[in-house]
Amino acid sequence: SLGEEAEQFMVFKIAFLCFYVTCAMMQLYLYCYVGERLTFESTEVADTAYHCEWYNFSPENARLLIIIMCRARSSPLMITAGKFCWFTILLFELPYRFESLHTEVRGHLAGREEMEPIFELPRPGTVPHDAMLRVCSTNHQPTAHRARHESARKILLFLPEQNYIRHFFLLQALKFLLKCIAEDWATTETKTKRETMVKIARLTRIITIGCIMMCELIAFSFVSLRLVSMKYTDATMVYHGYFPYNITYSPNYELTMIGQALGAIYGGTTYGAVDTFIALLVLHACGQLSNLKDDLRNIHSYDKKDQQARLKKIVEKHNYIAWFVLNKSVNSNSVGSENFLNGFER
Repeated sequence: SLGEEAEQFMVFKIAFLCFYVTCAMMQLYLYCYVGERLTFESTEVADTAYHCEWYNFSPENARLLIIIMCRARSSPLMITAGKFCWFTILLFELPYRFESLHTEVRGHLAGREEMEPIFELPRPGTVPHDAMLRVCSTNHQPTAHRARHESARKILLFLPEQNYIRHFFLLQALKFLLKCIAEDWATTETKTKRETMVKIARLTRIITIGCIMMCELIAFSFVSLRLVSMKYTDATMVYHGYFPYNITYSPNYELTMIGQALGAIYGGTTYGAVDTFIALLVLHACGQLSNLKDDLRNIHSYDKKDQQARLKKIVEKHNYIAWFVLNKSVNSNSVGSENFLNGFER
């Protein structure tokens, strides 16, 4: 009957929502994992330098090791989320740790009707049309919130012209980072270092395939959900929109449906490619830090005359890795900011 079909459709929607939330949490865990690994590897450099018995070196050589130890301890490499938090395993555990605190504090806050939404962020391409991320706060100054929201929308009107210029320089910077990765592969000195980089490359390939397949599955599930929902709603297309032609006639209708389905697949691929590319850059930096630790462990195998030159090379390599991560963080935050602003204005 119609009621049973509607009930089955509701179950399908709930299952899709659970699957989407699971995939989103897995992507968050990916960021937290690579961020935790980067912090761990950069901190381990200081411990490795300390266990090299730096106190038995000459003052000039010991000074170089102390520089590495102080730099690795005072400012370890980390991935930031908009410069207000760090991607670590602790960040992934925060929702579970603060769940009880949220339940307790929620009773002291204002009611739901007093919560004023600051902004709503639609997620294009992979979720239902009416699904969005909503950030709310207590409505102490509703007028100020509305004024801030309206002013933000006016400012965002000028962003499209600026995005083309920013994207051009961003792509140039990302191409330069890829050239750096190619140079690191070409300048690998020992078989052990190359094996370490191969392990990192295999892990990156597994993550890339898994993320893209997961995003493609979300896109396919969403398109299927929209097609099934046409029986119970007035929707005639996968995505709501205005077209410069009449879509009610054949083959306009079929071609438009195929185009929207391909757009969903393309959007899922792009959505997963950004995350996996950032993971690739971070894991490559982790591999370089691991090779740097191997150089520190084997520093005693060099003659005293060659130790200083080797240590200088290690310090330069450490500076290079820090520069690589810094450029990766700036470019990644730029990509994330652009995606956020585009979704915010939609």
